[in-house]
Amino acid sequence: MGVLDHPRGALLGVAGPLLFLAGVVLVSWSERDFMAELGWENWPSGTALGPHGWATVLVFLLTGLCQMGFALALLAQAERSTVRKLGAGLLLVSGFGMSMLAFKTNHPDADVTWHASIHVVAYFTFFLGLLLAYVALAWGSWNRLDRSSWRYAPLALLPWLGVFLLPDGLKASNYMFFAILLSPLLILAIRVLATGGWPAARRADRSLT
Repeated sequence: MGVLDHPRGALLGVAGPLLFLAGVVLVSWSERDFMAELGWENWPSGTALGPHGWATVLVFLLTGLCQMGFALALLAQAERSTVRKLGAGLLLVSGFGMSMLAFKTNHPDADVTWHASIHVVAYFTFFLGLLLAYVALAWGSWNRLDRSSWRYAPLALLPWLGVFLLPDGLKASNYMFFAILLSPLLILAIRVLATGGWPAARRADRSLT
């Protein structure tokens, strides 16, 4: 049994948000002088243009791969549940969008390049795909996971502590936007990891949920 069809695939779901939030903070610190000149309103994509831009590219790529891995793990456990398949599929699309953010944005004063255009499309693919995935995953997971696993959910608040590590100039609201956006995914991954995966759907509603 491979990691993607095993509950341990949820580890990828845990690793993705943590990798992203930790990665962007570390790169932001290493490029704080560059970002002060570029403008923090271009964060975090703008860090890819700096002296350590390769690290931002790697963070986008690895985060997307982790998210897609978790999505495939959920898809493998979806059985015949339409909603679960939809949620996992949307999460897979969103993860692909995150990985495509590895195509660098352009400098604010430069003309839009082809890779910057891909970056914009990738962002909306990631963002909208993730929001829609949350709706389907919440529906498909409600009352399916052991309620005792909620005791692990507060662990998802740990990344929010990163707000105290932000370099001067980077607004906490910018960081918190991504922390809030990724927290539901982290909570689901932690709960799936704690329970060993989605339990089988009831026979009566298997085709719907």
